Amino acid sequence: MISKMLNNVDGLNVRHEPVPKEQLYHRYSLENPAYSSGYVNKFRMKEIFLRQKDYPYGEVNSAIRRFVPEIKSYMPNVPVVHIVRNGKDVVSSILNRASLTERDPVYYGFSPHDSIIAPQEWDEMNRFEKICFLWNEENKWLSQVADATVKFEDLISDYETFDSKLCQIIGVKVPKSLWFSECTVTINKNKSYLDSHKCENWTDAQKNSFKRLCHDQMNAHGYEL
Repeated sequence: MISKMLNNVDGLNVRHEPVPKEQLYHRYSLENPAYSSGYVNKFRMKEIFLRQKDYPYGEVNSAIRRFVPEIKSYMPNVPVVHIVRNGKDVVSSILNRASLTERDPVYYGFSPHDSIIAPQEWDEMNRFEKICFLWNEENKWLSQVADATVKFEDLISDYETFDSKLCQIIGVKVPKSLWFSECTVTINKNKSYLDSHKCENWTDAQKNSFKRLCHDQMNAHGYEL
């Protein structure tokens, strides 16, 4: 939705997750933080350069989150905005997908580097707990390395927030009429599954695990546990 809005601004070239295998490269960086430097240096900076040669370039890209410090080391003035979404909604959405199951071609069987979590602690977690942990950990990481953080719910409910917390930071102007037309349409609704994992349907054990593993970032961004 955001990349679509920005691409309707004349003279901008904004892409949504433009590198098909970047989720896999994100996994590699979680498993080995040293991977990020080589990936950005040998491939990603060249790829960005080729994309931005004609028009000002930007990305709406969750897969690039672990590469932000390396990209900023080459382009320190490029603004990075971290968009956080309510953990309850994110965890519910991921549970309805194949993530971290045998049907997940990217993340199944992976284990984060021991600087992120002790291997034994990770291995003892069930799938629900791992999803909760990653939501909290990745948002904590982005809060520390991005130039600004804004809640997704605020971006789509209040134009002034959208303008001040996103557009002004990246130096663009999106007309209110365009924002309104996009934010009144349901975007990215996955029709391939039934939403059977809404937070109100979680077990008591799951609710307790969510509070234990996600309280840090839920509190930091003003969400109710």
